[in-house]
Amino acid sequence: MSFRSDINALRAAAVVAVVLFHFNSRWFPGGFVGVDVFFVISGFLMTGIIFRGLEKGNFSVLGFYMARARRIIPALAVLCLSLMIFAFVFVIPKDFSVIAKHALSSLLFVSNFVYFGESGYFDASAHEKWLLHTWSLSVEWQFYMLYPLLILGARRFFGLDFARKLVLIGSLAGFAVCIFTSFRSPSAAFYLLPSRAWEMMVGGVAYLFPLRLQSANRRIAEWVGWLAILGGCIFLKSTDIWPGYLAAIPVLGAFLVIQANVCSSFVSNNRAIQKVGEYSYSVYLWHWPIIVAAAYLQIDKTPVTMLLVLTLASAMSYLLVERRRPSGTAILSVALPAFTACALVYGSGGAGFRVGEEFRLSPQQYHATFYGGAGFPSNEGFQVGAAKNAVDAIMAGDSYGLQYAKFFDDTGKDRRLRFSTVFHHGCLILPNYTRYMDNKEDSSCSARYEELLAALDESRTAPLIMAYSWDFYSANSGLKGADRVTTFENMQAYHELLSAQLEALINRGGSDRKYYLVGIPQPAESFAFRCLARAGLLGSRLLAPCREKEPLLANATNDALARFAETHDNVSFVNPRDVLCDGHDCLTISDGKPVHTDRYHLSTRGAEIVGSRILAAAGFASGGRNLVSGTPAH
Repeated sequence: MSFRSDINALRAAAVVAVVLFHFNSRWFPGGFVGVDVFFVISGFLMTGIIFRGLEKGNFSVLGFYMARARRIIPALAVLCLSLMIFAFVFVIPKDFSVIAKHALSSLLFVSNFVYFGESGYFDASAHEKWLLHTWSLSVEWQFYMLYPLLILGARRFFGLDFARKLVLIGSLAGFAVCIFTSFRSPSAAFYLLPSRAWEMMVGGVAYLFPLRLQSANRRIAEWVGWLAILGGCIFLKSTDIWPGYLAAIPVLGAFLVIQANVCSSFVSNNRAIQKVGEYSYSVYLWHWPIIVAAAYLQIDKTPVTMLLVLTLASAMSYLLVERRRPSGTAILSVALPAFTACALVYGSGGAGFRVGEEFRLSPQQYHATFYGGAGFPSNEGFQVGAAKNAVDAIMAGDSYGLQYAKFFDDTGKDRRLRFSTVFHHGCLILPNYTRYMDNKEDSSCSARYEELLAALDESRTAPLIMAYSWDFYSANSGLKGADRVTTFENMQAYHELLSAQLEALINRGGSDRKYYLVGIPQPAESFAFRCLARAGLLGSRLLAPCREKEPLLANATNDALARFAETHDNVSFVNPRDVLCDGHDCLTISDGKPVHTDRYHLSTRGAEIVGSRILAAAGFASGGRNLVSGTPAH
C-alpha cells in the first residue's frame, strides 16, 4: 500500500487529542477518543497487510509478528529503560517498584490486565501511573497476535471471501459486546480486548469494503468524518459510559476519513500535521510519563515548557530508535536490558537502600502507619484514654474525627481522661439525614445516630466533640427513609440544612453539656511524604526544597460552622487553622514530619497539633501555640 497522507493526518489528530486531554482535560474533554481513532487506523493497516499477503500467496504469520515487534518494541523498551534511570534518581522506593512492575507488564503487553485490576482509567489514582497509556499498546498487540490466526483459520476452512465477511460480522458483533460490557463492567470494557477489537475490525472493514464515492461525495465524507472526531473531542467527557455506543462517533469518523481517501485537503496535505503524524508513536509514548513526572516532582507544567520537553524526547525517540526499524537481534539488545533492569528494580522493592527505612513505605503504607487514627476501629464505637468508668468527653466523627484517636488515647492516659467515641468513615452522623451510596441509603451510617444518642444518654453532661469532613457530604446526603440523594441549590442551602440538623442534635443531647465543632483542616496541595522521602535521593539537589507552608485558602463550611457556634452559648467552634495556619500560610511539614498522610487526613504529628487545641478549647489542657506564627492560639 502506498503512503496515505490522510491516514497520517488521522494519526496526528489522534495523538494531539490524547496529549491535550492528558495535559488539561478542560481543553479537550473528550480527547481520549484519540485512542479509538488509533485503533481504527491499526485495523485498516493490519487488515491490508494480511489480505494483500494472502492474495499474493506470500503472507507469513511470523513475518507479520516480527514486523510488529520492530515497529513497537524498541521505542517502548527505550522508554522503560529511561524511566528506570530517571526513577532511580528521583522516585522513592515503593513508587519506583510500582513503575518497574508496570514497565514489565508493558514490555510483556499485558498492562491492560494489570490496570484493569487496579483502577479505572479516569480515576484519580490512575493518574499517578507512569505507564498507564501503554494499556492501548497491549490491546493492539493482543489483537495482532490473534487477528491473523483468525483470518487464516477462516480462509482455510471457508475461503477468503468468507474471511472478508467475518471481519464485517466481527465488527458488528464486537460493537454489541462493547455496549453490553460498558454498562455491565465499564472498566473491563475500557481496558480489555473483547470490547475493543471491534474498533480495529471497523478499520478492517474500511479496507475490505471500500466505498465507491464521487469526488464531491468524498470531500463530504472526509469533512463529516473530521467533524465527528472533533465533536467527540469537544462534547464527550470522561463521565460518559465509555467506550459504549458513544465510541461509534470517533470510530465512524475515522472510518469515513479513511473511506474518503482524500490526500490533498488542507488537513491531509499540511506539512506540520504530517510531521506530527510521522512522530505520533514517539509522541504518544513519551507524553504521559512527562506529564506524570512534572506532577510527581511538583514542577509547574507550563504549556511551553511541556511542549519543548515533549518535542525533544519524541524527536530523540523517533530519530534514534523508531526510524531505524532494527532486526530481531537488535530488538533483543534493547528489550533484554530494559526487561532485566525492570525485573531487578521490582525484585529489590524499588532499590530501597537509597533512603531511610521510614521512607521505604508506599504512600498507602505511610498513611496506614502514620495516620492519626491508624490502628483504631474505623466503623464502630470504642473508648480511649484512662481506664476508668467516668467519661470525660464524647467524640463523634468520620475519618476526620478518627484522625485524633491516637492523640486522645495517649493524652487521656497521661492526664487521666477517658473519651467515648462513635466513628464511621464517610458518614456524617445527623438526626434526620445520612449518607447515600449509589442513590441508596447507607443503613450502617444511619444506625450510628442511635449509637451516638446512647452515648449521650449514658454520660448526660459530658461534652460532645464533633469532627467531620463537613463539606464532603453536600453531594451524597439524603433524608433517612427517602429514595434519593438531596440536591442542594448551592452550598448556602447545604449549610442551612447542616445548621438545622446540628440544632436538632443539640436539642436532643441537652443543654447541660458543651458542644465542640471541629473544623476542616486545610488539605495540602503538595504531598509532603513524597517530598521528604526524595530528600535523600540523588536528584533532590536539582529540585526545589520541600514546601513547609502553603497559602491559606478560604473555607465556606468552616465559616458557616463558626457562625452557628456564635449564636449558641453552649457551642464552640474549634478551627484547626488557628494552630496550623497564620493569616497567610498553612503548615504541611512540622519538625521535619508531614502534617498530612495523604494530603487530606492528618498525620500523628498534625493530629497532635490540632488535638492539643481541641483539648484546650474543651478545658482539658492549657492552650497551645500557633505553629506557623508562634503566637498563642485563640
